[in-house]
Amino acid sequence: MQPLEPFDAPEPPRKKGNFMLPIGINAVVMLAAYSVTSAQSGGRTGDTALEYFFVLAGLFVLNILAAVVTALVGKTQTALGICLAILGIFLIGLGTCAYSLQNMHVN
Repeated sequence: MQPLEPFDAPEPPRKKGNFMLPIGINAVVMLAAYSVTSAQSGGRTGDTALEYFFVLAGLFVLNILAAVVTALVGKTQTALGICLAILGIFLIGLGTCAYSLQNMHVN
């Protein structure tokens, strides 16, 4: 009998990234930003909406840069998650700003 040759186990596939992580991080950041801007403006909806808009614009720019960098590095799942988070910023965050400004009563 011949001795058995050592068995080389195949390498597990490399993890490309998690597309839900950027969505969750952006949701938490948006909630925290709204809480901070609302507390800072004393609950005045017009001031809160304007401050929140500028915070979201900054978050949008950061997400665009992050999506480009992660796509160039090759983490396509993470880049997809960041693109979906950008969509969430527009639909949820900027929709909240528009709703607050629409219901602002100027006397």
